[in-house]
Amino acid sequence: MISEFFVNLAAGFVGWLAGLFGEWTPPDALTDMASSANDLVVEFASLGVWVDWGVLSGCVAAALASWAVVLVVKVVRALAAHVPVIGGAGD
Repeated sequence: MISEFFVNLAAGFVGWLAGLFGEWTPPDALTDMASSANDLVVEFASLGVWVDWGVLSGCVAAALASWAVVLVVKVVRALAAHVPVIGGAGD
């Protein structure tokens, strides 16, 4: 009952605060995301002259692969630590 009072009080306050602002229509960039994404793709497509996307994607893939290898090594090391003979978690 007390919680319901505070929830109603908060809802009333939010409604009152929203009533202080006038009607708002979002800009076209927010409502038409397909057009915005298309514009972004067109802008980046012209960068192919200066950026070798094949090399860049290879570098990103190599970095992600090395992180994956390190993560696998850490997980295997953590699992091996629970084996008493190998990991030194106890004799």
